Formats: sequence, C-alpha cells, structure tokens
Amino acid sequence: MIAVPPEVFLYEMEELAMKFVKKLLAVVLAGTMVLTLLTSCGISKTKIEDYIKSMPSVTLESMLVSGSDSHVTLKPVKNNDAALLASKAKDWLAASENADKTAKEYMDWYDAYDSFREPFVDDNKAEYVGISFIKLPSEKFDSQNAWIAYNLMSKERVMSISNWDADDGSEGTVSVTTEKIGDNTYAFAVIRTPGRDPDAGEDGGSIHL
Repeated sequence: MIAVPPEVFLYEMEELAMKFVKKLLAVVLAGTMVLTLLTSCGISKTKIEDYIKSMPSVTLESMLVSGSDSHVTLKPVKNNDAALLASKAKDWLAASENADKTAKEYMDWYDAYDSFREPFVDDNKAEYVGISFIKLPSEKFDSQNAWIAYNLMSKERVMSISNWDADDGSEGTVSVTTEKIGDNTYAFAVIRTPGRDPDAGEDGGSIHL
C-alpha cells in the first residue's frame, strides 16, 4: 500500500472544498437572479410613481364641457390623500358590478358629493383636485407598472372634484397607493395642481357631470 503524503491529501481536500463552494455560489446566484426577476415583474407603488413622474405631461379635463384641457407634470408626494380615497371607495368597489368602474362613475353614484369632497377640497383655495382609481390586472406582464401609471392618469379616468381647472403648464403633485379589495387589487391616485378659473364664456358653460 502506497502512503499518500499529507500535503497531497490536504491539496485534494482543498480542491474538493473549492469545487463545493463554487457550486454553492452558483446555486445562490441563480436563486438571487430568479428572485430579482420575479420581484421586477411585481406591482410596485414606487415604480408606478416613477412612471407618472417621468410623463412629459398629464392631460386633465376642464370641469366645463366647452373648457380646454390642461397639461401638467406631476411629482409624487407622501400624504394620506390616496389612502383616504381608497377607504371611501372600498365598499362600493367591493360590489362585483362596480369592480371595473371608474372614479367618474363612482362620483355619479355618490349621493353625498359635498361630504365626499370636504376632506380633499378647500373651495377658497385656487387648487385643482382630481381623483382616479383602476383595477389592476390579475396576471403579471412586462411593463405592467407603466401600464398602470398611464391608465391611472388617463383623462377618461381622472375625475375633478374641485371648482377649479388645472393651471395649464403647471407642476402638481400626486398621491398614490395600492389596496386589495376582495379578490381584486386597485391603484388609487389623488392629483393636486395650481388652479385657475374655468373659462365659462358668455353663457357660463355646461359642467361635466
């Protein structure tokens, strides 16, 4: 029987240990990459806010049918506006027939308009205030946070609840949150911008209802 020198035995053990460490690191790295990919595909309030912030402009409808649209930029803020909107609309959205409806449809239904507006609006302050929400897709897909942001800010979804139009070209703020209601998840937004008097014209104009 040939005796193996101690230094050769130690060398072989070191080689085996290094191979094991390399395999272990490869497994950990692969797991980290998968986790990163899964996370990047998820809904992120921060990413939704970033997409809104990067929009060249957001179009906001005049409160008057004959009024001109305003184009603004928005900066995300941390306040309670969006969470308050979610709490107010939660029970209504929980009904299956309302699950896919918009903030405009919600305000058409709401039978206590003034009491709804009170926490959000000061009519003596020249400020546009708009609300929006959207049901999020149940299936994940590429660029879903961008899709959410652009649809949440679409003119067809944003409902003005103030007596002022947005000042064209101004910079405003947006509060965003997401909340699960029943089996669905929603994104909510409250927009605030400097306000201007609506251009009513000679006949006073017709108000969007």
